[in-house]
Amino acid sequence: MIKFSELIEFGTPTKHQLNTLAELYYTPLNELRKVINVPLFIRSCFRSFDHEILHGRGGTSQHCFHDKGAVDISVTKSSNQVADPSKMHELAGLLINAGFTRIAYYPIEQFFHCDYKCTFGKHFFISDSKSNWTKVEPSEFYKAIHE
Repeated sequence: MIKFSELIEFGTPTKHQLNTLAELYYTPLNELRKVINVPLFIRSCFRSFDHEILHGRGGTSQHCFHDKGAVDISVTKSSNQVADPSKMHELAGLLINAGFTRIAYYPIEQFFHCDYKCTFGKHFFISDSKSNWTKVEPSEFYKAIHE
């Protein structure tokens, strides 16, 4: 089971942000974990504005929960472990069906960034080693997971 505390490691969310975490992340991700039948690991979820600024970022990340927030999730605890490609592919499908509208795959670090930022349709991205995203078609997205 994903622990609620795993979603909040970088700062203290407001009551509204906590409700968003519970509704859009905690409950759905635990349901996904039951379906995929392997542990899921939160690499990042809520980050405070102060945390972002302290780390040289602009504070505009979806992880700051200015809107509906974001989560980074994987089937491995760290990028030092090798993820099972079939489980990553299965996780991608589950995340897409879970309602996330923007999903970026980080092949080097082996995790997915998921959020609800896009208001029209679903958008897929592949990240490079510097976290620059390239928009791709769903077929390219799935192909990248198997490479």
